[in-house]
Amino acid sequence: MKKILILFMPLVFLATFHCGGEEEPFFSHVYGNTQRIRVINDSIPIYDTLSGVNGMVLRIYDIDPYNLSTFRLRYDTTENRDTIPGCFEMDSVCYGTTRNQGNIVSIAIDSTENPGWTTQYHSPFISGDVDTITVYFFE
Repeated sequence: MKKILILFMPLVFLATFHCGGEEEPFFSHVYGNTQRIRVINDSIPIYDTLSGVNGMVLRIYDIDPYNLSTFRLRYDTTENRDTIPGCFEMDSVCYGTTRNQGNIVSIAIDSTENPGWTTQYHSPFISGDVDTITVYFFE
């Protein structure tokens, strides 16, 4: 019985020590570009990647760093950067916390803000202090 107790006590100590800490947010500076995708053949999914789109309004959902149990919504508009169309940049994207990690950030386009496009949501994987992503939108 003492052997089981000796093996069990460090686990209880580690769980208490780790779970008792305060939850801290993780931030990233996200650079990205959008790419248009066109379906060439419906029967066999063949896609054609086109250039990005300037002037597209993006909705970026991430964790609210002031209230970690809720999300926040921010907007960004794509533009030309270094002759590459469809680029965007968002600072201080909260992509996770010490207790909540994974694909939490969502990037969306809304058909009401972007006429001619359907409403689409994407969940890119973001990690680290600086990250670069490509978001593909169907035309």
